[in-house]
Amino acid sequence: MKNVVLALLLILTACAGVETMSLLDEPVKEVTVYRSEALGVFSDEELITIREPELVEVIESAVRSAVETDSSPLKDIPDYDLIISYGDDLPYHPIHLWLGEEGEHSYFMYLVEGDAFYVTSSDVTEKLRMIVQTNE
Repeated sequence: MKNVVLALLLILTACAGVETMSLLDEPVKEVTVYRSEALGVFSDEELITIREPELVEVIESAVRSAVETDSSPLKDIPDYDLIISYGDDLPYHPIHLWLGEEGEHSYFMYLVEGDAFYVTSSDVTEKLRMIVQTNE
């Protein structure tokens, strides 16, 4: 039932012009995942770098489809820091990730100048969990 309610909420908010996360209009080349240490600070504990196109696409889609929300994660400290990279000559996006448990939502926040939370569906959480935790 929660998934149905969230799906309807996401559809209604998309129709109402609610903000989603933005990335550059360039192909994402890789995503590097770090263990997060604090909000607003980027960790140097690299866990994995994901270059497989199908896995990169799942993460990129998760970020682009996350919608701004007034709710926030239950934990103060993010689980992971992500670097979304487009290649050597382009800027990158550092993003915090609060990875939800099975059946829960996940949250993203821009690390630089970020104060808004963006929520995913529980289906997206499952895909993120498979990628991050399997490759950790």
